[in-house]
This record gives sequence, structure tokens and C-alpha cells, in this order.
Amino acid sequence: MNGGHLPAAASDDLKSPLLPVVHNDEPLEKQTLGHHLRTIFTPKNCYIALGPLLCAVVCLCARLGGEDTTTAKNMLGVLITMVFCVEPLNAPLLLLGICATTAFVSMWMHNVAATVMMMPVATGILQRLPSSPSSSSEMVPPAVGKFCRAVVLGVIYSAVVGGMSTLTGTGVNLILVGMWKSYFPEADPISFSQWFFFGFPLALCLFVMLWGILCVLYCPKGSGKLLSPYLHKSHLRTELEMLGPMSFAEKMVLSVFGGLVVLWMTRNITDDIPGWGCIFNGRAGDGTVSVMMATLLFIIPNGIKKGEKLMDWGKCKKLPWNIVLLLGAGFAIADGVRTSGLAEVLSKGLVFLETAPYWAIAPTGREEGKVKIGSCVSTRGGAGRDHSAPSRRLSSQHLSGSLTSSATGEPSDQSDLGGAKMKGLFKSKPRTPSDLVRQTRDLFLYAHGSISLPDSKRDEKMAELSRNIRDMKSILYGNSEAEPVAEACAQLTQEFFREDTLRLLITCLPKLNLETRKDATQVVANLQRQQVNSKLIASDYLEANLDLMDVLIEGFENTDLALHYGAMFRECIRHQIVAKYVLESEHVKKFFDYIQLPNFDIAADAAATFKELLTRHKSTVAEFLTNNEDWFFADYNSKLLESSNYITRRQAIKLLGDILLDRSNSAVMTKYVSSRDNLRILMNLLRESSKSIQIEAFHVFKLFVANQKKPADIVNILVANRSKLLRLLADLKPDKEDERFEADKSQVLREIAALEPQDLA
Repeated sequence: MNGGHLPAAASDDLKSPLLPVVHNDEPLEKQTLGHHLRTIFTPKNCYIALGPLLCAVVCLCARLGGEDTTTAKNMLGVLITMVFCVEPLNAPLLLLGICATTAFVSMWMHNVAATVMMMPVATGILQRLPSSPSSSSEMVPPAVGKFCRAVVLGVIYSAVVGGMSTLTGTGVNLILVGMWKSYFPEADPISFSQWFFFGFPLALCLFVMLWGILCVLYCPKGSGKLLSPYLHKSHLRTELEMLGPMSFAEKMVLSVFGGLVVLWMTRNITDDIPGWGCIFNGRAGDGTVSVMMATLLFIIPNGIKKGEKLMDWGKCKKLPWNIVLLLGAGFAIADGVRTSGLAEVLSKGLVFLETAPYWAIAPTGREEGKVKIGSCVSTRGGAGRDHSAPSRRLSSQHLSGSLTSSATGEPSDQSDLGGAKMKGLFKSKPRTPSDLVRQTRDLFLYAHGSISLPDSKRDEKMAELSRNIRDMKSILYGNSEAEPVAEACAQLTQEFFREDTLRLLITCLPKLNLETRKDATQVVANLQRQQVNSKLIASDYLEANLDLMDVLIEGFENTDLALHYGAMFRECIRHQIVAKYVLESEHVKKFFDYIQLPNFDIAADAAATFKELLTRHKSTVAEFLTNNEDWFFADYNSKLLESSNYITRRQAIKLLGDILLDRSNSAVMTKYVSSRDNLRILMNLLRESSKSIQIEAFHVFKLFVANQKKPADIVNILVANRSKLLRLLADLKPDKEDERFEADKSQVLREIAALEPQDLA
């Protein structure tokens, strides 16, 4: 056996399904049946389920050193009852607590395991109620029996509903992710956080409906009064005290579990916020996190006996390995159906669904609704598919040919069933990155023109355009399985800037959907930095098409497009020739207004762009400020520093400090600190209630004081306000100790104290 003995040792009756996996003595480089089964049987998605299951086993074994789990379950039951038992007792609220806890537990482990874990907890709560009329001299009210049925049904259904929220909640979710990755390798993989944001709202709605139905059917009015004698809070508090506080092992398991959830949720947050996974270039997946946290359980001591850890093999045997093996078996069977050709046979039998209405078929999105079922399965999983490809490592040749010709720009004939069958027999001709750009350009021309087509054809074209842009993003940024290839990026960059593809993209951006706009923005941003033969092609292109900056700047006035155009514009002004054009144009004055827009996101984006424009290219900025100092600082003071908006003032004073303290702007700084109007504004900012503004204003104010050639009117203003300034500055302290700040403040105080009034000339 080459490994694989750990799962097999978990249970004798589970060994037989693993025999093809572990009995393989041939070298690894030979793609034998055993090796292939091992790679299919243990995909990353199976590892995702491992971490939560191990945490559950350790949690239940932590109370009594792994020998009994009753105490842990009783503690959980008492805690639930304590929290949701109010005075007077509310039966629907208690039912909500039990169901919500079950749903939450089911989110982080398989719903079967969650049900097995939570059912004893629920029955432990119900044991406090009379079980039958014969057990008491009093007749048990029917409401008690109804509540018991509601709790049992609630635990079962809540586990199912909660399992929909996350990938670990049910095996079906993991199987979907695995099949998605297998059938659509070029597409972005489904991450834990992406599934959560999709599944949790749906599960929450279903949970509320479930709870409401159970309350209507099994919690009649007045049932709380009938239950209160058996669930008195004082008795529950006594039971909880008898169980004792949380042990060290329980606290450690809770910490590991919390870390697991946080790492899952933050690995890949959104397209704009990539998460920590980008640090490893997509090599670390959700399965990596699960295995890493599971490994910690074998390292952290349990605090009961010296040398013992939270998890050992004795406890690990209690893990429900059948769940993990069931997932692996599902992937193996699915791969067998695909590679044997059975999937192709079945798909041909379903070809009649091509003419069926969308609502009659499983929803796959409007743009995908008319994809030929036979062609999809055939091109992905024909019988002749080569499974010996080494883990899809992309060479430049592979990347150039990895994009199928799904975006040829030609409308497909939905009635051509023969064409669909031919696609199943012959693979599509691969296209290069250059082909991809040319086809995308044709689709942009279609979107930009006034060609009239039926709605279905137009939707197909726009969906095709979205896929092409997404494919370009994959080439430039790579994906979870491979890094970008320099040769493919160079081909794409050269073709993109050879003609007016960028102009078409900017012009057609309003016609794209939100996700495609995000992809297009990232594509443009990446292309600005791509070097071909040590040369930035984007710089030469933009120098010849500077008018595009006018379009991007005016985009700030469109609420739907401002953030996308703003991100593109910031990347373009990385090129000095572009920044100089913008500074010398009338458009630069518009940023004073954009920064004060009522939409916070757009205003913040405009402020970030304005800062980039005034700080990146120092020589260009110094020349601009020298030639336009009067009007620029007049507008800067009146529109930004004296704005009624706190955020605008704070950003403006910080940017002003960055500009004036830059050595390239020394001449501009000297002139600025010689103006009494500027000093008046700075002194007013020093009186702000916001300490952040005060601190930033001080860094500019000290330039007025440190100026060795202060005009007489500046000196007299400082002398006239000496006592107020000394008192204000003495009380000014940053939130954290800053020796440099304290030294500067002491110097300013000494300078002000030593000033003498001067006669005006």
C-alpha cells in the first residue's frame, strides 16, 4: 500500500471501497488505474469537510478526556435553554433557539453529523418534560407533546436548511464545487465565502419559514405557561453550575474552529477585495485551510494529561469517515460516467430539451440557457479524454490553446442538431490570446453599433462578450490552479493595443453587466503594467490617444460607471505623459467638485485619484504647481480645506501636507507659507474638534513657524495669537506616543515663544 491506511483503519467495513485507491505499487509517473482513482477519490473538496468534523469530535470528547460526550451535550442543552427561556417562558422562542443552534452547527459540519450531535442535545432538553401520562399523577397537556414533536422535527429540518449555507454543510454542495471545477476548469473556482454569500440568504429565508410553520402547527397560544413549571430558570442555573466552567481543551477547540471560519471567509472575499489567498497566488484553497487547522488539533495539548493532545488516533477513529468516503465515491462515480462515454449517451437522449422553455429546465442563467447539452458534455468529457495531463500546469502553448472557440462572434443555429452532434465528435479548434482579443473586438464593434437582432441573439452576443473578457482576465491574472504565462500575456497585450480595443471597451462599458464591468476594469488595469520586450506598450498607445482621458474623467459624473472609470483612470495616470496631459487640461478643476459629490464611494474614489495625480510624478507636479499656484491653492482652500464636509477637510489637509513636504515642491511650499490667508485657514483647522485634522494641520502649520524668512504680517499674526497657540499646542497629543511629533511640537513652541512683533513695511 502506498499510504491510504489511515482512512481504511477507521472502520473495517469501509476498507473495501478504498482497495482500488491504496493497492497501487507502480511508480507515480505511470498513470495507472489506482493512481487515477486516488486523485479522483481524494479531491480538495473532501479535505474541506475534514476540519469541521475533527473539531466536532474533539469538542464532544473534550469534557472527560474523550471517554464520554454526555456532559458536553448536556452543557450545550442547558446553555440553549438558559438563553432562550424568558420570564414568562415563550415556547416559540425556545424552539427558535434549538433550531437556530442546530442550523448554525450544520453550517460548519455535514448536516448528518450535525443532526447526530444535536438530537441528544434536544432530547436532553425534552427529558425535563413529562414523557407520558403514566409517568405522572397529572394529565400531561397535549401542548407538551406537540412541543416535543416540534423540537424533534425542528432539529432534523434545521440541519438540512443550515447545511445549505456553506460548502461544508452538506455533501451535495461539495460535489457541485468539484463538478464545476471538472467541467469548467477555465472558470473561477467557487470559494467558501462566495458560496456563503449565495447560500446563507436563501437558507435564512427557508429557516424563518420553517420556524413559522412549526410554531403554527405545534406551538399553540398558551403553551409557554404549560412548559414553564418544567423549565424554570433557577433549576437550569443550578445544573449549569454543576457542569462547571469551560475546560482548556474546549477553549482551544473553540479558538481553532473560530480561526477555521475566519480563514475560510477571508480567503477570497470579493473581486475588489481578494483576501489573503492572493498572497499564495491561488495555491492555498479552502481544503488547505481545513487540513491546516485539523493538523493544529494534533499539536495543541489538551491540558488534561501531560503529553496528550487535543486529537489523537483513538479519537480520530470516531470521525464519521463514511461521510468523507461517500464524497470521494461520488466524485469517482461521476468521473467514471464521464470518461466511459455514458454521459455523452445520456446527453444525446436529452437533446429534446433544447426546445423546452427555460422554466422547465434547471435554471442555468439566460445566457447559458440555450447551450447544447450534447456539445457541453462531449467537449468536456468524451471517451477519448486524456487523464494523464499532469495537474493542468499551464505552459504558454497550453494557455494559448486552453480557450475554446466559444466566442467566435457568429450566431449559432439552435435548430442545427447535426452541428451539435458534430461538436461531440470533433474538438473545437483552440484559439490563441490574439484570437481572443480579435473576437472580443468584433463583439465590441457589434455592441457599439446599431445592429438590430432579436433579443435572444443579442443576449447571446453580450454573454459571449462577457465570457471573452473573463477569459482575458484569467490569462492576465492566472487562476487558482496556475499562474499567468508571460508569453500569453505578451500576445494579448500586443493585440489589445494594436487597434482601438481599449477605446471600444471604454465606450461600451455602460452596456456591460456589473460583473463584466469589474472584469473589464481589472483587465485594463493589468494591461497598463504589462511589458513586452521591456517596453510599456500601453504608454505609447495612450500618448497617441490622450482624448480617452476626457471620457474617463467625465465618467465620474455617471453614478453607475464612476468607480470603474475611476479605477481605469488611476492606472492610466501611472504613465507620466498621461498625467501631464490631465494636469494641463481644464479637467483637473473638475476634481474639486467630484471630491464633494454626495455619493461617498465616488467622492472617496475621486479623492484617491486626485492624490495619485498630485503625488506620483514629482517633476511634472512641481512644474504644474509652479505655473498654476494662484488659482490651484485658491480653489484648494475654498473648496476642500474650508469644506463643510469633515471627510473632505481631513483628506485635503493630509494631501496638502504630502505636497508641501515633498522636496520637489520646495519653491511652492515657500510661497504658500508666506500667505496670511493660508495661515488663517491652518489656524482654524488647528481648532477643529477632530484630533486627526488637528494633527495633520499641525504638520503644515509648523512650516509657517519654521520659515526663516517669515513676512512681517505672518510674524505679527503669530505674536497676536501666541497665548492661544501655546495653550492649544501644549494640549495637542497624538493617540499613540510619537517622539518625532513631540520633538517638532517642542521646537514650534520655542519658536513661537521667541517671536517679536515686527513693523510692517
